[in-house]
Amino acid sequence: MAILRYIPLAVIAPMLMTGCYEDFTPDVDTKPVLCLNSMITAGETIEVDVTRTWLYTDIDSWQNHDVDDAVVTVYVNGTAVDDEYRAQEGDRIRIVAESGKYGMAEAEVTVPRRIEIKPIVWNAELTERWSNTRPEWEMNADIRFNLSADITVCDRAEVADYYHYAAAVYYPGMDDDSGMLMGSRVDMYTGQLNYRAEPIFSEHTEVIDAINGSDPDGFTFFTDRQFSGSEYTLHIRYDNMGYNVRSMKYDEQLFDSGIHVVMSTVSGSFYDWENFVWHVNNGAVTDIGSTGLGDAVWGYSNVSTGAGVVAARTISVYRIDLSEFLEKSI
Repeated sequence: MAILRYIPLAVIAPMLMTGCYEDFTPDVDTKPVLCLNSMITAGETIEVDVTRTWLYTDIDSWQNHDVDDAVVTVYVNGTAVDDEYRAQEGDRIRIVAESGKYGMAEAEVTVPRRIEIKPIVWNAELTERWSNTRPEWEMNADIRFNLSADITVCDRAEVADYYHYAAAVYYPGMDDDSGMLMGSRVDMYTGQLNYRAEPIFSEHTEVIDAINGSDPDGFTFFTDRQFSGSEYTLHIRYDNMGYNVRSMKYDEQLFDSGIHVVMSTVSGSFYDWENFVWHVNNGAVTDIGSTGLGDAVWGYSNVSTGAGVVAARTISVYRIDLSEFLEKSI
């Protein structure tokens, strides 16, 4: 037995722990309930996704959690509507789903009213330019540039508003997967959005998030808590944007490019869900809770069963036309 004195503790410890684990299926007295998900957009028809909850140990349900017998009714301002109805700003929408197997679920949301913004003030700064000398291309250049834009939001005082900023480039031929247009090729991309240039994108974070080094990357939702009933100017900055063009002839239409700025008013449920997702993926509180040193971050739902999210939004699109800047830069 003296040989045991020479066996490392690292080998003995796992052997001792094996007696502490056992595979078992927990007897959870919880029945599946209906789950409702819907993103309602002003001007569009209303689609509702109805599924059900399932236990983590129910392997078959990971592949199939549809509800075949669900009957869904959509009420707009108290009146049932058909599936051709298009949501309108200010609509109070209530969704009710009933199933003989899984019971009933309902949720309510109000479609927010359209946002008002002032004319966008922007500036583009050329940082790099490359040009090849191949004789078959009359236009043949790549440029890099930074873009800054001030977007002033005009808030209403009578209600609590929630907002979302997004943007997408547009350029000739972008709907063609090859990027080709009339024998020419154009491409453009936004580069990197500098989230730290706009402090309001961080209003949902906690002090501990800053201490932990968490930043708001990917989160462009915000509220009117800091400017209710007045104005707020978003300071948007994109670094290292790019534009390149290849064409056998000079054509000014190839410069018809820019950015579509998408400013949306969103429901509180949409904001709360995105806030929850950010904290799960990036927040320090979630990390602390997962270690048992703090409270867990509970999931978010505005459905009566506690499963799913019904949200609404009203989208406004504005254009930053970069054609003149691009033509001068090329």
